Amino acid sequence: RGVCCSPQTRQQLPPTERKRGKLSFRLHRFGGCFVHVLVVTIVFTTRDPTPPSNTISDQLIRRVTVMNSVEIGATGRKDTQEVGKAFEELSYKEQRRISGLLARCKKGDIEAAYQLAVAHDLGYGVKHSPLTAFVLFRNCSRAGHVAATYDYGRYLLFGIGPALDEMQGIQHIMHAAYEGYVPAQVLYGWAIESHASLVHPGESAVEWYDRAMKQGYPDAYYHMGRLHREGKLVPKDAEKAMHFMSKAAQAGVIDANFELGVMFRDGEGGLAKDPVKAARRFEQAARQGHPGAAYHLGLSYMDGNGVKQDLSEAMWWFMKAGHKPRAFDLDEYSQNAATAASE
Repeated sequence: RGVCCSPQTRQQLPPTERKRGKLSFRLHRFGGCFVHVLVVTIVFTTRDPTPPSNTISDQLIRRVTVMNSVEIGATGRKDTQEVGKAFEELSYKEQRRISGLLARCKKGDIEAAYQLAVAHDLGYGVKHSPLTAFVLFRNCSRAGHVAATYDYGRYLLFGIGPALDEMQGIQHIMHAAYEGYVPAQVLYGWAIESHASLVHPGESAVEWYDRAMKQGYPDAYYHMGRLHREGKLVPKDAEKAMHFMSKAAQAGVIDANFELGVMFRDGEGGLAKDPVKAARRFEQAARQGHPGAAYHLGLSYMDGNGVKQDLSEAMWWFMKAGHKPRAFDLDEYSQNAATAASE
């Protein structure tokens, strides 16, 4: 839209709509007479376009990093809604890009179909639809798309979407892993651990984690640290567990920070107890949305273990965790603490 505005009017416009204009007087001579002529520069203001965000392909890189930090947990399931929160709001340009993906899909563009499947998987610019994502991942996998083969296998393995088929899911994940797709290598290693009866007897989870670690994949460090901590498939070694967990935590793996907090708190494997470092690790994981870390951080504030005792702060973290210990009652606990201090 366009408007003619004075400098005063321009100052009332939002910063994105202000454009510079000029108001001036010029002296012109007509037939021996000097005449003041008011010259006004007409300014048309338009709203500045929203700066374009990263392309869908760039977002896929972020998606893989964030997704795999939460997808392999106690149940191995991935909370797509939580992953979706990691992304910024789509700009108008990106919304149009999604529309462009639809047009490219109709022309048989496999990569566009895969990116659209990712969008539906995450609820990114379109409605979150596991069913639609499932169909698109399946079609792209049949066309030979390696990343889609991994995602299709993940859907089958964990029953995301309309079907649950652990055997077929592991087969697809294995295929993507052998093709060199790093997230698939980590998930295949986990599948070897948890579904040993469904994989070839000669497969080794440690070898697959090691392959992914050589490529710098954060989750691989976490799982290798977990194995050393539990003494599963490898000798139990607290120092190696700490080493691998620390590398994973530095790369942003939430569970690694939580596990490190437990190790520092309990002094596992002969390591020295350090409640201060434990509280720091719990806080880092809690601020990233880990409910267990929030609960343990609340305990630290409740007991003054590694941090200054603060019952209000403890209550805050218990609320974030969605649970508080039965022993914690703000008034009763305050009175007991005061009595103990006086004694």
